[in-house]
Amino acid sequence: MRFFAKRQSLLYLCIATILLLAACGPGTATPTPGGTTGRGFALDWYVESSGSDSNNCSDPSSPCQSLRGAFTKIYNEERDLADEYPDLLGVNHTVHVGPGTFTSSMAGSLVNMSGWTVSIIGSGSSATILDGTGTLGGVLVNSGGDVTIRGLTVQNTIRASASGCIDVRSDYDVLVEDVILQNCFRSGLSHSGD
Repeated sequence: MRFFAKRQSLLYLCIATILLLAACGPGTATPTPGGTTGRGFALDWYVESSGSDSNNCSDPSSPCQSLRGAFTKIYNEERDLADEYPDLLGVNHTVHVGPGTFTSSMAGSLVNMSGWTVSIIGSGSSATILDGTGTLGGVLVNSGGDVTIRGLTVQNTIRASASGCIDVRSDYDVLVEDVILQNCFRSGLSHSGD
């Protein structure tokens, strides 16, 4: 009889625990900027020709004016997150670029992606144009993470830190979709990783 009473008490305790958990519902995660991914944080950045690089650039209503401005924010955010979360596995950045022609320089190139998992998403290959104006190199992918370049045109590049319109020097995955490459120094797309 005593054995049966212990089993019955344990059964009631299990049922009570299950009912309590069901009544409370699923736990909620602490919200993070842009959401979370399996690797860590996911952050969105915005660039519009009418924006300002002094904006926070993390909201569509407060975009940067240049890719340089957005990548400066990415650099600062990466540094701050590394200090705050030393065990963070990574940050996935997405830079949404509106329609227009963008010409700002980053170390002699239109874009220099070094060390980050980042996507540059334009508004379409005929709407978003990264123009080297015959004075800048193209997009340098020397990354420590996966890269996506989608929906834009890269044009009028010279020899600089990037050797073509898109110069990939990375062993990570690089996805290029709906991209027009024209009037590029040496090549439209070059790859020197493994």
